[in-house]
Amino acid sequence: MRKLHALVSAFCCPMASHIKMELAVAKSLDLQNRLAVSVSEFCRLTGSSKSYFYSLPDNERPKMVKRGGRFFIPIGEVHRFVGEVAA
Repeated sequence: MRKLHALVSAFCCPMASHIKMELAVAKSLDLQNRLAVSVSEFCRLTGSSKSYFYSLPDNERPKMVKRGGRFFIPIGEVHRFVGEVAA
């Protein structure tokens, strides 16, 4: 849960209601039992838009895996991205 809180607090504004909303979204995704998230879920977690995500240069964008016509981002890539942005 601490990792989840750090992930959310790294990208949330200081408004308490916004933080509570992001925590609710993150809890609903149940990240501890997931191997990957969709691009939409990644954007919700990081507070960014899909446009921003796809505009990132290839070397900065999280690696994606395509399965069944959908793109997924492995959880390890989510943590790597958050660590790079927070640093």
